[in-house]
Amino acid sequence: MDVGEAEVPALAWLDGETGLDVIVARGLELSPPLGPLGIVDLLRRLHRAGLLEGMTPDQLRLVGATATRPSRLARLADLRLFTPALAPLAAPGRLLPRAALPALHLAAFATLMVSWLVASHEGLLRALISPVGAAASSLREIALVYLALALCLSARALAQAWTLRAAGSAIHSGGLRLTLAVAHLGLDLRERRAASAHTRLHVALSGLSALALTSGAAGLAFLAARAPFARILAATASILLLIDLAPYLRTDGRSIAGITARIPDLRRRAMAFLLRRVGDDLLSRRALGAPERRYLTLAVLALLHILLVFGLLLAVWVPDSVRQGTRSLVRVLSPAAPVDVDAVLGVALAATLTFLVLAVLLALVALMTRWLWQLLRPPPHAAVPEAVPADAADRRAFLASHASSVLFAGLEPSARDALAAALQRREFAPGQVLATAGALDPWLGVLASGRCSVRLREVSGLEHEVAALGPGDFFGMSALVEPPEPRPTTVVAKTAVSLLTLDAAAVASAAGDQARSVEARVRSASVVRRLPFLAGVPAAAFAELLAAIDTQRVPADAAVVEQGQSGDAVYAIRDGRVAVEYQASQGAPRRVTELGPGEYFGEIAPLRGGQRTATVRALEASVLLRIPGDVFRRTLLTSFEAGLHLEHGIAARLDALAEV
Repeated sequence: MDVGEAEVPALAWLDGETGLDVIVARGLELSPPLGPLGIVDLLRRLHRAGLLEGMTPDQLRLVGATATRPSRLARLADLRLFTPALAPLAAPGRLLPRAALPALHLAAFATLMVSWLVASHEGLLRALISPVGAAASSLREIALVYLALALCLSARALAQAWTLRAAGSAIHSGGLRLTLAVAHLGLDLRERRAASAHTRLHVALSGLSALALTSGAAGLAFLAARAPFARILAATASILLLIDLAPYLRTDGRSIAGITARIPDLRRRAMAFLLRRVGDDLLSRRALGAPERRYLTLAVLALLHILLVFGLLLAVWVPDSVRQGTRSLVRVLSPAAPVDVDAVLGVALAATLTFLVLAVLLALVALMTRWLWQLLRPPPHAAVPEAVPADAADRRAFLASHASSVLFAGLEPSARDALAAALQRREFAPGQVLATAGALDPWLGVLASGRCSVRLREVSGLEHEVAALGPGDFFGMSALVEPPEPRPTTVVAKTAVSLLTLDAAAVASAAGDQARSVEARVRSASVVRRLPFLAGVPAAAFAELLAAIDTQRVPADAAVVEQGQSGDAVYAIRDGRVAVEYQASQGAPRRVTELGPGEYFGEIAPLRGGQRTATVRALEASVLLRIPGDVFRRTLLTSFEAGLHLEHGIAARLDALAEV
């Protein structure tokens, strides 16, 4: 495994004692800096090479690995007998120019299209998509289908290994692989997961192209010579290609969909939530942004694939299996004929095929039913227990830790006493929901005891923990603004929890004439807390960040930051809208995108120590929250996931600039 020169210092920190947060902090101090994504890439490659041990499940999840071993049944369904001696089978890939890969993919699918067009003209298209009844005897047909499966899977493995080698990745071993009892050639493709998105895309396309080329070439051979095995090979490759295209299974099709739609780890995202997101946008007639258009495209492709499979099952495969079984059954039941072993085998084969296609049909129905249930079922709501007035000890603790915080700074002592008097206590059992994302609960929560999990559901449906709250932490600032804003996250009790709540009306009453300034501070804090990369930052670090924020009012058409200038601050938009403009080395400035309340900009220069990559100009009078660069970097270093999330966003924004 190759290690870059900039990564060498990080190897000494992987001693089993240094935490990820410390490693990232040290990486950012290097010259050039090694950011969170660089650390993750190094850990991923070390893990794939078997050089990293003792990682916790959370750490394994961060580097894209799995913390659980496959089940015994899964291991039996995919046996591998590999040896380094067969790794040279991938050597021809080194001679393959990477620039030629797109042309090869196109040629493979063009061959398939030509064979289907010719077969359709001759009325033989059905023969190229259904292998049933292609051979004279059932036993021969079984043997030929098995051989065709082995050839197709072997060609797919070779094509993907050659593509990896063309990209410079290593193939460590190869040998015999048994996939659902089908013996075929297999090669070690572990380096695929550590490769770049561009390489992974071509590897997935190579798997599909190998099946398309096999089906197309065999189909043309069948049309020319009417060879039974050519027909079986063409039909088998076509069926495998259809399976491998499915974006809802663990296939090359899903890999391509995840990479092109820029949805990382697509297999953990629920398709139902993609559909819900698109449906909500369409019903509300909101303009679809780039993410929504990608989700819509992916959802449409998944539904089209399911409809295609339904059509082929009902129109081709089930009728062919039933027809074959009926012919064989007539031969078996014929009183004049002796016992025909081949006919009995044909009945068994037809029954098995019919059972398999019906099982696939039922599986698709179950999948669609599950999607519909997830789409239509109401989201879980927090069951709020009965509230009782807080006792004297709770009020004293609140006054000592929170009444003088950034949110309530500047209030008179009498106003703080009024806040403490308005506190209420609620008790929650482990696993109970304290607050639900999207709800408009009009209270701020402060944990008196116990621990909670803060869970964020991405727009693609994946829900994961972004923070853990303990005694003294608070949440729900968005409830104190007017009008109340929906909660961005769901809070669930990990243990028995005592929660102190402060109603928005009580805050407004206690603040009196200072209510407007309190609401402005709360609104600013709410905007910053809702930034995706700060959702999991610990409460103490977040309080330090809030104290350093500077509120700036910018008139319309004023430039906030200018491309090429140095900068050391990040901006969040509290009110108003701004335009991001980019000017290439030649040509006039072009507008890349527009940003509104709750969005941010200016993070690239402070994190990467460079110049501003674009100009940001106010489209209207706006209120911006300026976060100093040193506080911004220090806050990120308290949370490895925060830095990782931010670097993913930076990569996406730089990609957008590159496309201008």
